[in-house]
Parts: sequence; C-alpha cells; structure tokens
Amino acid sequence: MKISNVRLFIFTFATLTNAFHDVLSYDYRLSWRRIKDREKQHATQKLAKTVVQSTRSSLPPSTIETIVREYEYDGWKLTYRYRPATKGYENEPPLFLIHPVGIGLVWDRMMTAASNGPAMIAPNLIGCGISEGSAEWDPDKRGLFVPLDWVKGCEALLRHIQENEDFSSLSRNSLDNTPLPAILFKSMWSSFNRDERKWTVISQGGLAPIAVLLAARNPNLVGNIVMASPPQWKEMTTPVPEKILAKNLSFFKGFFGGIAFDVLERRGTISLFSNIFLFSNPCDDVWLDSAEREMGEQARQPVAVFNAGFTFNKSLERELLDLGQPTLIVQGQDDARTRDEYCVKMKKCTIKKLPGKNVIPWEYPSQFLEVVLGFISKSEVPQRERLTKESREVSKGL
Repeated sequence: MKISNVRLFIFTFATLTNAFHDVLSYDYRLSWRRIKDREKQHATQKLAKTVVQSTRSSLPPSTIETIVREYEYDGWKLTYRYRPATKGYENEPPLFLIHPVGIGLVWDRMMTAASNGPAMIAPNLIGCGISEGSAEWDPDKRGLFVPLDWVKGCEALLRHIQENEDFSSLSRNSLDNTPLPAILFKSMWSSFNRDERKWTVISQGGLAPIAVLLAARNPNLVGNIVMASPPQWKEMTTPVPEKILAKNLSFFKGFFGGIAFDVLERRGTISLFSNIFLFSNPCDDVWLDSAEREMGEQARQPVAVFNAGFTFNKSLERELLDLGQPTLIVQGQDDARTRDEYCVKMKKCTIKKLPGKNVIPWEYPSQFLEVVLGFISKSEVPQRERLTKESREVSKGL
C-alpha cells in the first residue's frame, strides 16, 4: 500500500477515537464551508413534546440514574441525557456537556458515578447518538452547516429547558416561603434569572469550537466554559485551505474511506489506539463497549465531516478574545501539548492539570468534576455578592 494511503488510514483512525488533535499536524486542518448550496434562512426552533424514557447506564452500578429524552429541532429527531442534581446541589448552575464526535457516551462515567453534583445535560449533536434513538444524518438528502447547525441544535435545547423549566431541580431556588415584601422578591427573582440560571458549558477534545460558539452567541445563557483537552490555540485560530477539505472529504466518500471505517471500527483497533493516545492507563471493556455502540455505517457521517475538518472552518480568535465568561482549560498531566496561549490572550482563563492524558472526564471523572465545581463556585462568587448587594439596597428603601 502506498505511504499516502497508509497515512489517510491513520488520519481516519484518529478521528474515530477523537484523538485527531493528538497525532496529526495542523496541516490537516480544513476550512469550514457549507455542505449544501446555501444556509437555511429561517431555521425553526420549535421543539416537539419531550418523550421521556428512563435508562440505566452500562457502567458499574451507581445510585444515580440518567434519563434519555427526545426532542425535535428543525425537523431533526434528537436525544439528550439528563442527570438530576444531587441533594445540596439543586441550586447550582447546571452543566451542559458537549461530546466528542465518535464517542458520545464519554460523559457516562461522570454522570452516573459521581456521588455529588448539579444537574447535567448531555445532548447528542445532529447525526450523533444513533444508539440512543437520534435520527441518522444523510448529507445526500439534507445538508448541514458544521459546526453552526450543531451549535443551533444545542441553543434550541438550552432555550427550551430555560423557558419551559422542564427540570425543577436544575438551578431554581425555592422562594415560595421567603418572608420578603413583594418588591424585594421581584428584585431577587429578576437578578436570579439574569445570573443564577446561567449554564456551564463543558466540551471534550476537538469539539471545543461548539463550546466557544455557544458562549459567544449566548452570553445571557452561558456563564462559564470548561474545555477538556482542547486543540491548541493555533488550531483554533488558523483556518486552512479549502482544497484540503475537498481532498479529504472525497476520500471519506470513496472506496478506501469505506474500508478504513470498517477496519478502524474493530474492537482491537479501538483498544490499541485508545491505549496509545487517549489514556494513561489501559482502557477497559466499558469504554470499548461504549465506543462500539456508537459506531456503524449509520453513524459515520458526523465522524467523516469532523475528520474532514468542518468544525475548524474559520479562525475563532475573535470569539476567544472577546469572551467575557470565565474559562477553564483542563489537560492531562501526560498530555505533552501546551495550551498556555489561551491564558495569555483570553480575558478570564485558567489552566488546571489533572492525572490522565486526553479523556480525563472518563479516566478520572471524580477529580474532573471536583475541579469543575470548584471553578464554578469561584466564578459565581461575584454574581452572588452583587445579588446580595441589590437585595440589601432594595430592603433599605422599603
């Protein structure tokens, strides 16, 4: 086999396990362009009635159960997983978890095994989550703007939950019995709606652009950002030539692309690659089972599009520089890549290193969640102090 074909096989393999950023140079990054002729002019955000189905994770037994829910956005049947807040965390900002393409169940261990924490929502992006009931994406029948349509699907879900209050325990304080005058109640509730109900968006790996765009487009909904093992600054801020996009997309749609998927979706291949590039410790059967459930011909299109580079369509430097939300970068101690440039250039950014390599939320879920909650608590202090100050000012005027 020619060297070029071998390299393309490795390229595909990297994306199927969401380690694209770990093994290939930035020269393979591709510009973001539309898949079909033009963007939808009026994308509907109407959501169908939510269908609820309880489901237990395949992870080891836990006292916490996740729920799979269905919703519809712009004609797409989508699903998301919900884990209610544990006792004592009912009023904490909920977590919105962005999965890496190819392994949507990466958040399972943190959602089910963590003994404490706020409510968590883990949406399946359009075309992903086939094993959980989401619709397949056929680009020959309907095109998508990637990553924009993935972002819009997340926005629709965020607004639906925010406006309809599907989950009473997400972050709403119980004020019914508070002995305050009506005017003070109104002031507190107004401030609460503006600040306390903001979400913390968390991304894993190469889909950090989704978190950045969500925060940039929705400052009134997103209060904090956490990026676990994101691409390096240069990869997030430097677009690449369109001709590379065409070349690689052609490969995935061709004969060799199909063979590459068949080979690289095998359990032994996944195990080998995961142990080399993703984890500090050998992966277990739970990880392999989860990965296998997410694979198959119906689930390949999002993987191919991500691998082709559509999520890195353009520079996100302006969005990153303008972000006003506190941002946390989490990276593994065994990850050789550096991300100091984020904190040098962004307004409110910190970096935290934890044990592990490139999938810390799976390998060390408790430690990861602890760091995230500490970060949120610290960033929420100024907001809560302002809420208290406003309340005192109103009470003085009574």
